[in-house]
Amino acid sequence: MNRRLLTKLSFMTCILSSSLQAVISSYAQNDSLQNIENYSKFGIEGTSGLAFRDVFYLIKKYAHGKKTLDYGCGSGRSTRFLDSLGMSVVGVDTSKNMLDLANKIDPDRHYFLTESAKIPIADNSYDVVFSSFVFLVLESKDEIRKITKDVNRILKEDGIFIIITASENLVKKDKKWVSYEVDCKENMKSGDTYKVKNKEAKATFMNHHWTDEDYKKIFRASNFDLVETILPLGKENEASNWLSEKESSPRIIYVLRKK
Repeated sequence: MNRRLLTKLSFMTCILSSSLQAVISSYAQNDSLQNIENYSKFGIEGTSGLAFRDVFYLIKKYAHGKKTLDYGCGSGRSTRFLDSLGMSVVGVDTSKNMLDLANKIDPDRHYFLTESAKIPIADNSYDVVFSSFVFLVLESKDEIRKITKDVNRILKEDGIFIIITASENLVKKDKKWVSYEVDCKENMKSGDTYKVKNKEAKATFMNHHWTDEDYKKIFRASNFDLVETILPLGKENEASNWLSEKESSPRIIYVLRKK
């Protein structure tokens, strides 16, 4: 039996009993087949590309190894991106629909179903955990905290957790973004929901507004040190015709180090 099959069987044995409960409700609302199909065709470009631009340098600066878990990999876009950076990467997600598409697009890579905050991986196993655009769809800070604590468990000593999520700028009414149309109320509060349309991907998602203060409290409670925070801005020499991205970032990147 080959190594890939053994690895896959090991993962599936861990989650088989609970796989029917794997899709958490907050993620499921964004999990329409049409959204998935549209989003899977969208590359890392526009405003989304802005968030990924600095990841290579962050990994080079902080990571002590290449073994990487892409938590919330969706249809595999971020997993393939990490692979292109030379990382040895496995993708996990709570959505079977997303993973079916990921395996269809990229059948030779490892993609596995997981329950939220119950990652079927041994303690102290990974050098890097990466998570992009996941926490913004979760409907409670408690769920974010549980996931963050479980990520801490599977990281090796001194491992890093890179998170890309929405900044507080995304829901400011005076901002205009290249890739996004945001439908939200004035004076958004922590936990409020809002709608984001990705104009290029023709996909619409419901997000939850979490503040920088929310995230930092969760990181401290989950036994992480926050080593760097980036609000990536659009540059004049880049291909996109940036709008508000030139002075305000709709995305924020957190780099955490396991204590």
